[in-house]
Amino acid sequence: MAERTPVMTVYDAAVKRLNFIFDEFEHIYVSFSSGKDSGAVLNMCIDIARQRKRKIHAVFIDLEAWYKRSEEYVIKMFSENEDVLMPVWICLPMESPNSLSFENPVWIWWDEEKRPIWVRNMPENKWVINERNNIFTWYRKNMPFEDFVKYIGNTLGNGEKTACLVGIRTQESLNRWRAINCSKTTYKGKKYSTQVNDHVFNFYPIFDWRVEDIWAYYGKFHK
Repeated sequence: MAERTPVMTVYDAAVKRLNFIFDEFEHIYVSFSSGKDSGAVLNMCIDIARQRKRKIHAVFIDLEAWYKRSEEYVIKMFSENEDVLMPVWICLPMESPNSLSFENPVWIWWDEEKRPIWVRNMPENKWVINERNNIFTWYRKNMPFEDFVKYIGNTLGNGEKTACLVGIRTQESLNRWRAINCSKTTYKGKKYSTQVNDHVFNFYPIFDWRVEDIWAYYGKFHK
């Protein structure tokens, strides 16, 4: 009777992808939104970084209007893992679409002129980057969020080859499915990657996970 080939789980596949990225890139950062998906990616990267005795960046872009528990989760992840993480907590004024108003279709978060009506106070932890200590020389005040994220890797990777890890899953939307399956420039033919610019590539290591897989991961590994 023929032996059955062991089935690779989505977790095993993600770990294999992440190890490939760690092999290929010296500069790595995780785009961490404080959500369950990017949290799973960050936790897996922390485990691999510890095994390899590596340090990676973890980037949290703070949109000002944020849940208290989400902020607490970011603080927990950053403070408990500084042996392998170089946290970057961005509180720079940027614009994004405002779906809550017909009169003001664009919202600027951390707008100094609107300080009296900020949703919450500016965080004061040591990882915060704001207008007083901005390290992103290409940043333009109130620039669109979508433009800002294109260039973060250039700074964090010092202009060298850099991997950005993003926790999107194709199950969630057609746009996210297209991010994996559309015609694009990839890194060494890996469909779970997208070239951002000359030096930076996005990678989506959990693109094939279902929501059940996310919660199974947290439950199994007590994350």
